[in-house]
Amino acid sequence: MASSSEEIIPETTTETAAAESSYDTFVQVSNEIFTNPLNVVLLSISAFLLYKIIAGRQTPRPRPEPEVELPRMKKKDLTLDELRKCDGTGEDGRICIAVNGRIYDVTRGKQFYGPGGPYSNFAGRDASRALALFTVSESALKSENDDLSDLTSAEMSRMREWQIQLEEKYDFVGRLLKPGQEPVDYTDSEEEINPNEEGDEKEKETSKKSEENEEEPDSKTSNINTKENVNDMEEEKKPEEEKEKKEEKQEETSTEKTEL
Repeated sequence: MASSSEEIIPETTTETAAAESSYDTFVQVSNEIFTNPLNVVLLSISAFLLYKIIAGRQTPRPRPEPEVELPRMKKKDLTLDELRKCDGTGEDGRICIAVNGRIYDVTRGKQFYGPGGPYSNFAGRDASRALALFTVSESALKSENDDLSDLTSAEMSRMREWQIQLEEKYDFVGRLLKPGQEPVDYTDSEEEINPNEEGDEKEKETSKKSEENEEEPDSKTSNINTKENVNDMEEEKKPEEEKEKKEEKQEETSTEKTEL
């Protein structure tokens, strides 16, 4: 039998003691957090960030409006002053640049050549020298015709590499006109004219003219030769005709004699 001195502790008393201890712990932690200003600031920031994350997931983001693509620019040659107007600040937002005497419509790449882009200085300008020197400095962009005669062969080849990239990616517009140069009237079926090939075309035209001039005296000499051949044939026929006439006369005389 159990002794009477042992006390039996009821279960309700144990549960109450555990609840009181957990409550005391919660109060202690709460006092530690809210009595320290730094902890209050950190807790506020965490709550704000949590709210922004939850609100951002629930709020749908507006879709960006699709950009209207401009129609293809009609081919035409431009002067430097006309090219300056195609800098992306006009009503249509058209952007053109010139490289090595050729003008390209780079409106599709306005994130590069438009306002705020890394190559925005090239918009509406002749960028040949800047690309050759691999710079975006305003000092490399001339406000008048630039013949690029002072560039080295390495710089010129670098510029042509840029030109090839633009040729493959963007539309050709026309030539950059030099002072006194007349514009070309382009048609839809006309092929693009490369200014570097103009000299070759002129040489071909001059060579054709020289060939035609060389052929003309040959035709004249051939005509003279044919005339001489005709005269020779006529002279050869003359003695034959004379022989025939003599034979006819002899026959006539012989017939007369027989009649007598």
